Amino acid sequence: MNRRDEDSIIEIKERTREIMRKKGIQGKEIARKLNISAATVSKDINTNNPENIRTFFTADQLPALCDLLGCTVDFLLTGKEGASTKKEMNVKDVCELLLEWIESGRATITLTTKEEKVWILDHDESGEIIGYSPESKEIKYPCFYFSEYEQIPENLEYEEQQDYEMIFNQHSNSVSAHKQINDFLRGVGNLRILLLKNQLDQELYNAAVAGLLLKIKD
Repeated sequence: MNRRDEDSIIEIKERTREIMRKKGIQGKEIARKLNISAATVSKDINTNNPENIRTFFTADQLPALCDLLGCTVDFLLTGKEGASTKKEMNVKDVCELLLEWIESGRATITLTTKEEKVWILDHDESGEIIGYSPESKEIKYPCFYFSEYEQIPENLEYEEQQDYEMIFNQHSNSVSAHKQINDFLRGVGNLRILLLKNQLDQELYNAAVAGLLLKIKD
């Protein structure tokens, strides 16, 4: 391997670490996505020793890695964006993203019960719809949140415990990243209440949401 290739791999690792730091992505998530050990990711991604320059992923794993990191292959390899390949997310895309966050431990799902007044269809004896009636119903809704504290699994082997400590020391801002998400969602929730109560018009709502987005630090 020549010097140019070594520098390129080092830059790829630096970009990967930076994205992980900004987005709160942990090494175990990459390991799960690429079906490799967390120890391999932790060791290789943090090694810039010229005598041990190698990537922790293969060429066929690159698309999956970029999907998790939320960047293009062009950006990870070169630091520059190519032509935009971003597509509009459909319902299945959103569900798959939420599932990935929940299964990786980045988000926790829970259920909340809310009483709502809803319209119920009224039928006659023949089954024909004859009108609507208001009715109060208790509905269970799924909710998810981002833990603001580092979660440490129980019964870890010594080597696994060291992996977690290394990841936490290098990417502990994942906790503050989660807090930023929670603060943003709380802010949007409060604004939505004002909007729905007609205590805030759409223009002011849009401006307030834009202000919340500006407060988010990369």
